[in-house]
Amino acid sequence: LHPFTGWEWPTAIDIRWWLLPVPKPRGVGQFDLVSNLLAYVPLGALVAGGLLRGGTRAWLAFAVAVGVSSGLSYVLETLQHLLPRRVPSIIDWSLNTAGAALGAVLM
Repeated sequence: LHPFTGWEWPTAIDIRWWLLPVPKPRGVGQFDLVSNLLAYVPLGALVAGGLLRGGTRAWLAFAVAVGVSSGLSYVLETLQHLLPRRVPSIIDWSLNTAGAALGAVLM
């Protein structure tokens, strides 16, 4: 959510729907795709591993790890609506979720 200054309420977005739409960006580079996928692998693995160590069933640990990671990614993507120079992306959200799922499976 950098920069930490210059936040403003998005005027072009209807207040009732500002949380729901996460637009598809215009141009996406390969580095962005790979980094968004790999960024959430450790989080998915840590959440799943912690739950598995506590005795949670594997399918439930996987579901919680993916759900928590996907929720965090969605919140961060929607908060980017408040930053004038940042662009929220449904592709970033999807890749973050896939990375968390990959990390949970690897755990």
